[in-house]
Amino acid sequence: MSESAEVAATEVVKRFLSGQSLRCISVSTGMSRTRIRKIVSQAGQTPRVHHAVDLPQDPSWWLENFDRGSSVAALAVRLGTNEVRIYRHLRVIEVPPPRKQPLERWLAARTAPDGDCLRWIKSIRRGRPSATFGGSHNQSVRRILWEHAHGAVEQDAWVVTVPECPHVDCVAIAHLRLVTPALHIVERVEARRFRWGESHGRAKLTEDDARAIVRDRAASAADLSERCGVSTSTIHAIRAGRRWAHLRSAASG
Repeated sequence: MSESAEVAATEVVKRFLSGQSLRCISVSTGMSRTRIRKIVSQAGQTPRVHHAVDLPQDPSWWLENFDRGSSVAALAVRLGTNEVRIYRHLRVIEVPPPRKQPLERWLAARTAPDGDCLRWIKSIRRGRPSATFGGSHNQSVRRILWEHAHGAVEQDAWVVTVPECPHVDCVAIAHLRLVTPALHIVERVEARRFRWGESHGRAKLTEDDARAIVRDRAASAADLSERCGVSTSTIHAIRAGRRWAHLRSAASG
């Protein structure tokens, strides 16, 4: 065994003896669990026996950590065990995991008041607050709260915030409403909440480039295409107002 391999093996054994699980060691070192188990066994330790670390028996300890927003995964790493064992332990001491906590308690650990708004401080997925609650798959927090307060949401409806709400991460029930997808898109366009022009992540032109294309009617689409690095169809779409249409709106306004 090389010197570096011996150092790595020593570190693995040291972590194992400190109470870390094989999974935690694997995540932090990049080694497979099979390799770690072999190193631990060669050091005269028994992974299955040593893995049985003591978990807190006081239900209030778990509830306090859940109220602070700690997840089962985070506590598993902190305690040197795995999520499966924690879930089994919670069943024994009769403590519901975070996603099965009462809604008010679950929500309070994941939000922060801000005036009339209630800001979501956890996961944001596709620009919207998202979470798993009550055994459901990861879904919109706004939908979870709306269904809890008003019942099931129709399949062709979205739960969104009212236009007056300034925060995209707000989940205050008083700021929620039902809309159709088509209406929501129209409202976002009118409020200019989409990324426009050169602020769009895939934009190849600057606003000055687009304005020059609109003004320069003498140049051919092929010449402008080569000069700006876009297709001729893009040049025609800009001139016709199908792309960068806000330039024409600003000029006419």
